[in-house]
Amino acid sequence: MPIDTALVGALHVDYLDSRDLAGEETLHHTLFQTSTIDALLDGNYDGDVSFAELRAHGDFGLGTLDALDGEMIAFDGDFYQIRADGGAYPVDERTKTPFAVVTIFEPSLSQTLDSAMDLTALCSSVDRLFDDASTCCAVRVDGHFEHVRTRSVPRQNKPYPPLVDVVKNQPVFE
Repeated sequence: MPIDTALVGALHVDYLDSRDLAGEETLHHTLFQTSTIDALLDGNYDGDVSFAELRAHGDFGLGTLDALDGEMIAFDGDFYQIRADGGAYPVDERTKTPFAVVTIFEPSLSQTLDSAMDLTALCSSVDRLFDDASTCCAVRVDGHFEHVRTRSVPRQNKPYPPLVDVVKNQPVFE
């Protein structure tokens, strides 16, 4: 009898949901994800996990906020909302997210890059650090950057449009 991957996924989610991840036991080197990227692509932007709950599962990651109200960055345990005006604002712990991926960031390796490089060269340098390209990794880059390009999306109203339509008009900041 073949393994039902949907059932295995549901059991895994239920297992994680039933554990006390905020207590003494923590899952290091584990990604915690709310929802799926497919749900977000389909326009499911209603948040169902609070940032207080999310913080219990990780201190480093990416995501979005309820009604797709900007981008979320978690860094050193602080959660920020990058709004469509380009500003970064602290996220209230009662705010909810429809999609986020976080981890307890504990680097297992570190690499110093001694020369300036563009994004393509940086990505190539990071790729060379890992044996398996299919492995999920959290990567932190510290440095001084001459140029940074960011983007965000404005808060959406119901009925929510698909994500592909939202990002067509997203503001980009340089």
